[in-house]
Amino acid sequence: MSDSITVEYYGWLRKELGLDAGGAGKGEGSTLTTIPLVPDATVRAWLEENAAASEAFERLVYDTDGRRMREFVALILNGRVIELAGGLDRKLEPGAELLLLPGFSGG
Repeated sequence: MSDSITVEYYGWLRKELGLDAGGAGKGEGSTLTTIPLVPDATVRAWLEENAAASEAFERLVYDTDGRRMREFVALILNGRVIELAGGLDRKLEPGAELLLLPGFSGG
């Protein structure tokens, strides 16, 4: 297991965050990235780092003022919604898989 994590951006999020390498144009599909794992990193620290580096990430994914996820994005850690996986202060471990999904609703 390497000292990295995998992040998957799905749907319109990948396009809005400038990760739409395939140019699908419809917002479908996903983009995978592998990033080095910083020692003692938490999910929240990763979110805050990305929000500080990208206005789009802060606007669409993570509210830095409220220190919370935006309501129209779901975060999955290793196959479990973040609330059931230990919350935003959960420590990231080598090989962790994060998935950012556009929000969804049913009726």
